[in-house]
Amino acid sequence: MKRSVGIAVAAGWLFPGAGHWMAGQRAKGLVLGFIILALFVAGLLMKGAMVPAELTGSLHSREWIARNIVSAISLVVRMGCGLPAILASALGWGGTSNTLPYYEIGGVYTAVAGALNFLAVFSLFDKHAGEEHAKG
Repeated sequence: MKRSVGIAVAAGWLFPGAGHWMAGQRAKGLVLGFIILALFVAGLLMKGAMVPAELTGSLHSREWIARNIVSAISLVVRMGCGLPAILASALGWGGTSNTLPYYEIGGVYTAVAGALNFLAVFSLFDKHAGEEHAKG
């Protein structure tokens, strides 16, 4: 059982909703997958950033350190969407330009989609880990 839970968790991270689908929760998997992917695609269409901001300024300034820590955390959260996020980042989808008035909202959408997928994957793991603990 542990191996199949690991595979379901990995599948859920790679493609939102797939882990729940594999665990037999088909409706939940479809709903989660649709909502997460819709948020992510909407963010990309608004040119939400998929790459960290450029490193500019003094390496030792507090502002530089804070900005780049936030950028790194933001990138990790966005990568919560798994394969769609990896593809979007590799293919340069989304944007890094702030010329559109709504690009920041697009970045928020992609980040929320990634965070939701992380929560869905942790929920799936927790549910199955609780079942394993109850059995043994």
